[in-house]
Amino acid sequence: MHYNATITLNRPAPDGPDDPWVDITIDTLVGLSPAISGDNRETRLVVTIPADDARQATVLAGAIAASVAPQASLIGLEVITTEEFDRRNGVPPMPDLLSVTQAADALGVTRQAVLQRIASGSLPAARVGEVWAIPASVVARAVG
Repeated sequence: MHYNATITLNRPAPDGPDDPWVDITIDTLVGLSPAISGDNRETRLVVTIPADDARQATVLAGAIAASVAPQASLIGLEVITTEEFDRRNGVPPMPDLLSVTQAADALGVTRQAVLQRIASGSLPAARVGEVWAIPASVVARAVG
């Protein structure tokens, strides 16, 4: 499961006009999809954390806060599921998608048969880069 942690920090003002903290933090946390907003006094850092439960995600978020801004004081920490985070921010849910091979397995047909259905328009799909993405709900209805 994934959780989004919003870490609100009160950190000291930078020594000079250029504050490298933002770039360093983004580079350090790149695998956690970091986003930073606010100013030098109250900074919000949002990261996405894979964890087994909210408690584990909270512990990891606290460790992240301590490691990226050891001289800052923690103002607040909120950890919620990514699904809830997206809902609060108006992000529509992403449907479950299948590959051509997964759809073929579920339908009990060949990959070529699925590609033919996509080409004829009888199986809705969207091209994502070099592959087709097929809504799992459409395949489930076709099977059931």
